[in-house]
Amino acid sequence: MKFFSTLTAITAGLALCFSLSSCNNSDQPEEFKVQQQITDSFIHISDLSGMQSEMNYKGVSYNIIYDYVEATADVTIKGLKLPGDQQFPALSITKIPFKVTNDGSRVLEGSNLAATSTGFAESQLFNSFKMVVSDRLIDNYYFPAVCIEYTVNSTYKATGSILSQIFVGTTVTTDINGHSFSNETPAYVLELDPQTMKAALTINNAKFIQSMPAQTMTFAGIPYTVSDNGIVTLESTETIIPTINKVEFKAFPISDLKAEYNLTTGMNLNFVCSIDKSQMKPEMADKIEGSPFTVNAKLPFIKKSSNEAQ
Repeated sequence: MKFFSTLTAITAGLALCFSLSSCNNSDQPEEFKVQQQITDSFIHISDLSGMQSEMNYKGVSYNIIYDYVEATADVTIKGLKLPGDQQFPALSITKIPFKVTNDGSRVLEGSNLAATSTGFAESQLFNSFKMVVSDRLIDNYYFPAVCIEYTVNSTYKATGSILSQIFVGTTVTTDINGHSFSNETPAYVLELDPQTMKAALTINNAKFIQSMPAQTMTFAGIPYTVSDNGIVTLESTETIIPTINKVEFKAFPISDLKAEYNLTTGMNLNFVCSIDKSQMKPEMADKIEGSPFTVNAKLPFIKKSSNEAQ
């Protein structure tokens, strides 16, 4: 599965770097630190007072240094902007408590944290800060699940994650007669555009029915919203014409698309796929019965390698 090559630039900003130093007279490490950079992320800012409009933008980065001996983490946030033209080139928060959960996720969480910034006399108060990072390997590419939530100066609630995410799981298609077809070969790439608040969803190895040849197709221009509790909701009331190699594939119009993407746990996706046989070759059209088809994909984040056949 090679379609991830278009997203390799993302992984460069998600790598982990380890440093370990041990003292001479003890088996316990004097220092065990892990550095991680999350450079390609979006952020949603809401004004808790309701006085200012929400903000959605990209370009916020996080440099994290995990200290496994002290069980704390230092985080530097770059590119944060708040309503009222407040911009911070870099904000540094130190000594955030962190833990590793049973499933391997790293959870940073603290309250009333002071963030300092060069050039600003006053620190910014992070009333709450929570970051959950779950390591995931998909086709040998590192795509962690990331959920970032914090409140600044008791006024602004921020929610964010990486711009592009990959999902794998089970896709079930049910025809008009109630017959189902299930498979785990599709892989879904979701790309968010905070400037337009539209998403593109690319499905690799899309195969909704047994007789359908596997395709890589893209659903573009899907409206989405971001909530304060880490949920991205995609919903389109209009018919979507998939594209294959940037060419419209009118034989499979998509309708009633809705997805809920939980930044911590994964995504559930539903849509209806109709068949327009007038857009198909007769020999292919004769093989398809049961339209329209309801497609349901359950795509939880998986904390292990999910290598698919080449």
